[in-house]
Amino acid sequence: MNRIFWTSIEYTYDSDHSSNEELFGGFVYAFVISTNDKEAQNKFIAALGQQKISAIEVHFITPYPDNMEWENQEQTKHYKTLFEKAEKTQDVIFDTFYAYEKS
Repeated sequence: MNRIFWTSIEYTYDSDHSSNEELFGGFVYAFVISTNDKEAQNKFIAALGQQKISAIEVHFITPYPDNMEWENQEQTKHYKTLFEKAEKTQDVIFDTFYAYEKS
Protein backbone atom coordinates (compact mmCIF):
# COMPACT_ATOMS: atom_id res chain seq x y z
CA MET A 1 0.00 0.00 0.00
CA ASN A 2 1.38 3.37 -1.00
CA ARG A 3 1.47 6.17 1.55
CA ILE A 4 3.07 9.58 1.77
CA PHE A 5 6.26 9.53 3.83
CA TRP A 6 8.05 12.63 5.02
CA THR A 7 11.50 13.28 6.37
CA SER A 8 13.89 15.85 7.75
CA ILE A 9 17.39 15.51 6.33
CA GLU A 10 20.59 17.38 7.16
CA TYR A 11 22.71 17.71 4.05
CA THR A 12 25.95 19.03 2.63
CA TYR A 13 26.67 20.27 -0.86
CA ASP A 14 28.87 18.08 -3.04
CA SER A 15 32.16 19.65 -4.14
CA ASP A 16 30.85 20.20 -7.69
CA HIS A 17 27.60 21.90 -6.56
CA SER A 18 27.37 25.58 -7.54
CA SER A 19 26.66 26.65 -3.92
CA ASN A 20 29.55 24.70 -2.40
CA GLU A 21 31.82 27.78 -2.22
CA GLU A 22 29.43 29.89 -0.10
CA LEU A 23 27.27 27.36 1.73
CA PHE A 24 28.16 24.42 3.95
CA GLY A 25 24.84 22.58 3.82
CA GLY A 26 21.60 22.70 5.77
CA PHE A 27 18.35 20.82 6.27
CA VAL A 28 15.21 20.17 4.29
CA TYR A 29 11.82 18.52 4.72
CA ALA A 30 10.71 16.26 1.89
CA PHE A 31 7.67 14.17 0.93
CA VAL A 32 7.34 11.12 -1.32
CA ILE A 33 4.83 8.39 -2.09
CA SER A 34 6.20 4.98 -1.16
CA THR A 35 5.30 1.52 0.10
CA ASN A 36 7.63 1.62 3.14
CA ASP A 37 10.22 3.75 4.91
CA LYS A 38 13.26 2.01 3.35
CA GLU A 39 11.97 2.63 -0.18
CA ALA A 40 11.18 6.23 0.80
CA GLN A 41 14.72 6.71 2.14
CA ASN A 42 16.21 5.43 -1.10
CA LYS A 43 14.05 7.90 -3.06
CA PHE A 44 15.01 10.81 -0.78
CA ILE A 45 18.74 10.05 -1.04
CA ALA A 46 18.59 9.56 -4.82
CA ALA A 47 16.70 12.83 -5.33
CA LEU A 48 19.29 14.72 -3.27
CA GLY A 49 22.08 13.09 -5.27
CA GLN A 50 20.54 14.33 -8.52
CA GLN A 51 20.98 17.86 -7.14
CA LYS A 52 24.62 17.20 -6.10
CA ILE A 53 23.67 17.14 -2.43
CA SER A 54 24.58 14.42 0.10
CA ALA A 55 22.68 13.49 3.24
CA ILE A 56 24.60 13.85 6.50
CA GLU A 57 21.80 12.63 8.73
CA VAL A 58 18.23 11.47 8.18
CA HIS A 59 16.37 12.55 11.32
CA PHE A 60 13.23 10.51 10.67
CA ILE A 61 11.13 8.91 7.95
CA THR A 62 7.51 8.33 8.81
CA PRO A 63 4.07 8.40 7.19
CA TYR A 64 2.71 11.95 7.22
CA PRO A 65 -0.33 12.07 9.53
CA ASP A 66 -3.56 13.32 7.96
CA ASN A 67 -4.28 15.41 11.04
CA MET A 68 -0.78 16.93 11.43
CA GLU A 69 -0.89 20.37 13.04
CA TRP A 70 1.99 22.83 12.87
CA GLU A 71 2.68 26.00 14.88
CA ASN A 72 0.11 27.96 12.95
CA GLN A 73 -2.55 27.63 10.25
CA GLU A 74 -0.22 28.96 7.54
CA GLN A 75 2.41 26.28 8.20
CA THR A 76 -0.21 23.55 8.44
CA LYS A 77 -1.60 24.59 5.06
CA HIS A 78 1.89 24.84 3.52
CA TYR A 79 2.88 21.30 4.50
CA LYS A 80 -0.54 19.90 3.57
CA THR A 81 0.04 21.37 0.09
CA LEU A 82 3.40 19.57 -0.18
CA PHE A 83 1.69 16.37 0.97
CA GLU A 84 -0.98 16.79 -1.73
CA LYS A 85 1.68 17.39 -4.41
CA ALA A 86 3.43 14.18 -3.35
CA GLU A 87 0.17 12.25 -3.76
CA LYS A 88 0.14 13.15 -7.47
CA THR A 89 3.67 12.17 -8.49
CA GLN A 90 6.42 9.61 -8.00
CA ASP A 91 8.93 12.45 -7.57
CA VAL A 92 10.26 13.63 -4.23
CA ILE A 93 8.70 16.94 -3.22
CA PHE A 94 11.14 19.15 -1.34
CA ASP A 95 10.30 22.03 0.95
CA THR A 96 12.61 25.05 1.07
CA PHE A 97 16.27 24.13 1.48
CA TYR A 98 17.48 25.90 4.64
CA ALA A 99 21.21 26.40 4.19
CA TYR A 100 24.10 27.29 6.52
CA GLU A 101 26.69 29.75 5.27
CA LYS A 102 30.37 28.96 5.54
CA SER A 103 32.10 31.22 8.04
